[in-house]
Amino acid sequence: MDNLLEISTDDIISPWYVSGKLVTVSHEKISTILNHLNHLFQDNLTKDYSQIISDNYSIYDSHFTNVLFIETMINHMDWNNKKTLLKFKSHVRVPNVMRYHVYMANLGSNIGSEISKLRPVLIWKQHINRDNPNESSFFVFPISSSKKMKKYYYNVEFNLNGNNNYILINDGRRISAKRIYSAYFTTSSNVASIDYDTKEKVKQAIGKYFDI
Repeated sequence: MDNLLEISTDDIISPWYVSGKLVTVSHEKISTILNHLNHLFQDNLTKDYSQIISDNYSIYDSHFTNVLFIETMINHMDWNNKKTLLKFKSHVRVPNVMRYHVYMANLGSNIGSEISKLRPVLIWKQHINRDNPNESSFFVFPISSSKKMKKYYYNVEFNLNGNNNYILINDGRRISAKRIYSAYFTTSSNVASIDYDTKEKVKQAIGKYFDI
């Protein structure tokens, strides 16, 4: 099994028959193969991470730089694990999600300046899978309370629980329903939402940002 090869479906000519019977592999053998592949993957992953550490961790860098690098790497490893669990868990409780309302979503550990971590998002569009709600998705805009977001013309300022927050138009994305963690509640225990004026501002900001 160490001679694993990836081939195109175009290279598969036909099923293999022996004495008129289709050759199959038992569930036990498939389980053995999958476990072996998992060990190979883990070994390769360990080698990759070891190489990354070797390439980036330096005795010549400051202690703060090295600690920051290690923390970032651990966050990425942790998110990869969480994302795998979210992907393959068949029963994930997804909240009843409403348009123009605010929910907490796990955006993960992303790259560079991409918006990351567990944070509030505005549900803008719904793509509902009636047969399997867990496979639904939503187009969302992340929300930030950082005051520096005010300087960008395409961010929409609004009030969330008595504080100024910003709807980040340029970071809009489609996410799986499995990333929705919970509803974001107001101080009056209602699911937070935007009013008509804010919705219109978001529409205008979308038009400006995408030159529509």
